[in-house]
Amino acid sequence: LSHLAQEEVRVLVRQQAALVLHSLLWGAGPGLVQTVVACQGIPAMVGLLAADPPLSHLALDCIWRVVTCPSATPKLDFCRLLAGAGA
Repeated sequence: LSHLAQEEVRVLVRQQAALVLHSLLWGAGPGLVQTVVACQGIPAMVGLLAADPPLSHLALDCIWRVVTCPSATPKLDFCRLLAGAGA
């Protein structure tokens, strides 16, 4: 999913990747959020941040879900992952 969210990919494909990522994060509980993060979801979100507003808004919404989701992982770790991915 992360390679589909990069700038080199066509806009329609990036839109579909953003919608899939958004539905995965907001459609399930904390366990799936952690799974998305473990499967390179953070670089996908960061890749979508550079897009035009509809995609960047979805990316911000996804990042908000990751940071605010109840988890055993400290929020600072998520912030480090975001910084490491270029956010």
